[in-house]
Amino acid sequence: MGMALFYLIGTFFYVSRIPERWRPGWFDLAGHSHQLFHVFVILGALAHYGAARMLIVWRDNVGCHVIN
Repeated sequence: MGMALFYLIGTFFYVSRIPERWRPGWFDLAGHSHQLFHVFVILGALAHYGAARMLIVWRDNVGCHVIN
């Protein structure tokens, strides 16, 4: 859920061109929508990594029981 939320927020900034649409010229070097998009993509990737790490720990503790 966290990964999807971060990706959706990043996509919103990228598609809507906020904040440079509200203040043209103010975000030419830093803080424009493409940079915000990349920040949220990285946060989404970190959320994905955290979830995968939790699943690996769970698998190591509980395990997958194979019935022969």
